[in-house]
Amino acid sequence: MAQYRLTKRSYVNDALLEAGAVIEYGGEPAINYEPLDVAAKAAVEAAQLRRAARAKVQATESEKVGNQDLVVLVKGLIDRLAAITANVAEHDAGLQLISDRLGAMESLKRGKPSRSEE
Repeated sequence: MAQYRLTKRSYVNDALLEAGAVIEYGGEPAINYEPLDVAAKAAVEAAQLRRAARAKVQATESEKVGNQDLVVLVKGLIDRLAAITANVAEHDAGLQLISDRLGAMESLKRGKPSRSEE
């Protein structure tokens, strides 16, 4: 098994050990394990590579989720803007209709034909 020196107080194999204690450990070394032999150095390097790979995967997955959320948000905003634009067009058409009818009523009061009747 690989030998390590603990760089800080640690809980290892069901025991609380003080910093500086030397242990033999066959699993993935923690970041506070200082390698004392070739096997330990190789295990630390492998553990660092695995940690870096996991961090990269997590960052990539986080970015994908963030991008997907952004796409959903933008699509929602586009849909809402389209609905608002349609409502404005309907509102404008309604205002024009009211204006035309008011104009026709005013013309009738004066005894003149409205623009729509001309």
